[in-house]
Amino acid sequence: MAAARAIGHNDNVAFDDAWPALPPVGRDYQSTPKPDEMLIVVVAWSIVHGREQEFLTYWSEREAIDDRAGLIGEFLNRVRGDDEMPCATWRCSSDCSTFLNVGIWRSCAAFEQQLGAKIRNGKGPQPFEYEPRRRLFLGPERWRLGGSLLPIREHAAVR
Repeated sequence: MAAARAIGHNDNVAFDDAWPALPPVGRDYQSTPKPDEMLIVVVAWSIVHGREQEFLTYWSEREAIDDRAGLIGEFLNRVRGDDEMPCATWRCSSDCSTFLNVGIWRSCAAFEQQLGAKIRNGKGPQPFEYEPRRRLFLGPERWRLGGSLLPIREHAAVR
């Protein structure tokens, strides 16, 4: 990491300090995916008001991805309300709580190998779902990188 800092790739001191403490598998990463193969998966979850914690527990514990070899990262996001983010122009239903799961995969093939059959053989909507979840598959065309890094540890509640 000293080399990365010397050439300006990483000015995140907390990351540099934590890096040596990562387990060996955390440092054994593959190179950047080929842009024409990378896949971003967005899953929109509509959750019955009052059942958000049930959903969060389900997502964190029962929707685990056992083989993560092709997974770059996955982020479950709660849609923030208009009162928090007045510049939002994409409105979600106020009849339910909306969560968007964004997964970044090395390739379509990796996603299919690691989750395709599980999704096709799924159990259908869960009791906490206001309406069935929806999936959107995105193929990145262009991107920008910033000066900050993604988190280096999983959320404590996720297995």
